[in-house]
Amino acid sequence: MDIESGWSEFQAPKLHREALCLKKRKEEEEEEEEEKEEKEEKEEEEQEEEEEEKEKKKKKKKKKKKKKKKKKKKKKKKKKRQ
Repeated sequence: MDIESGWSEFQAPKLHREALCLKKRKEEEEEEEEEKEEKEEKEEEEQEEEEEEKEKKKKKKKKKKKKKKKKKKKKKKKKKRQ
């Protein structure tokens, strides 16, 4: 047994391997967490884009409807004059 470190010569490599495994596992967990966050952000962005498209379509439809109504009204007025 190594008196200075307090570990036997057989325990030290085992502890070192365990520490490396823990470190590797921690890094993998962090990477998974980052990937998960990136995925969530991407999904949020896609959802926002979809909502914006829906709003644009809605506004376009509303504008078209308004234009059609205005045209109809104008036509009616013209017909009345005759």
